Amino acid sequence: MAKSSPDWVKDAKLEAIADNCDKLVLCEGEPSTYSHVSNNKGVSDGKRLGTVDLTTGAGGGDYTIADNDGGGGGRMLTIGAQTGLTVDVNGDWDHVALVDSVNSRLGPVTTKTSQAITTAGTVDVAAFAIRDKDPT
Repeated sequence: MAKSSPDWVKDAKLEAIADNCDKLVLCEGEPSTYSHVSNNKGVSDGKRLGTVDLTTGAGGGDYTIADNDGGGGGRMLTIGAQTGLTVDVNGDWDHVALVDSVNSRLGPVTTKTSQAITTAGTVDVAAFAIRDKDPT
């Protein structure tokens, strides 16, 4: 029996991220709780080095849903590049988290090459995608 998952099912998951994740957070270390992304590094168990507000909603400015261009079929949610983000705390930035601050929820987390960043400096986050590939 073949496996399948229609695009509308994948889109529903990706739309939930785009509709709810209103912040992008720079982190030192992998965040696994909302507390990690809501507190700056050095405060409680915080891992946050900086944050930027995102425009929610697919097609609303920061999020775009389209066919997966990375092979394997399926769909993808692209988060647009963010430039000139102000760093709040010194640290080694190695993770990016999407956050639903309204409902106090940690969203998807991705890794990046570690980069030392300093307070009051600025950084750019390249566009990245979350992919939901077709089942095999």
